[in-house]
Amino acid sequence: MVIRAFAAGPLDAGTPQLLISQAVAAIGADGGVICETRGDRVVALASQGYTREQWSACGPLMMGDLSLPLTYAATMGEPVWLVSRAGAVNRFPRIIELVPGSERACVALPLRANGVPLGVLGISFTGRRDFTHADQDFLLALADLCAICLHQWSGFSTARGRATPAAKLGYLVQAMARAETPDEVARVLAEEGSAAAGAGFANIAVLDADAVVDTAHLYHASSLIEDVA
Repeated sequence: MVIRAFAAGPLDAGTPQLLISQAVAAIGADGGVICETRGDRVVALASQGYTREQWSACGPLMMGDLSLPLTYAATMGEPVWLVSRAGAVNRFPRIIELVPGSERACVALPLRANGVPLGVLGISFTGRRDFTHADQDFLLALADLCAICLHQWSGFSTARGRATPAAKLGYLVQAMARAETPDEVARVLAEEGSAAAGAGFANIAVLDADAVVDTAHLYHASSLIEDVA
């Protein structure tokens, strides 16, 4: 649903708000913000669930400031997972002055596309949130999608290094969603991955974790010449 919304929305002034509203809805969060890095500053493009007064209290967000989750993630290029207000205050004491009194879990995810740092995605929850592996995988994938759209919206793409359009990714993800086993997922990637990347064909090797000797199973697009495969 997120991919469809991103693909259907035009790249215009409303794109950042579309990104954060869809991200917040997809994970069932209570608030969020999407920021862009501009030189030494981290600039909020759009937010949801925060008042103007709360943003004013933060002051200017600066790269190199490790006292807040957003600027830490943007500076270090590392995700920040905070399961509760207590955990947030313990790691980032300054946050107690800025966050509403209700307990909040939050995550700050750096946004990158084509190896270029673009900004940071912040998602917050009222109440404690234990980020399971599934939660983390989902949020990291969500951040990747936001980064792709932000990359296109910001005009960072070049003729030789253009970000993959969300519409093409949407087709690939829909195809993978119909797969019921890891083997089927790998075959879909081999068949459809090339179209999403704008390539001629795709191959994938999957490590067999149960094999006694290091072994990988190879999957090839059916269009690949048999001798080459």
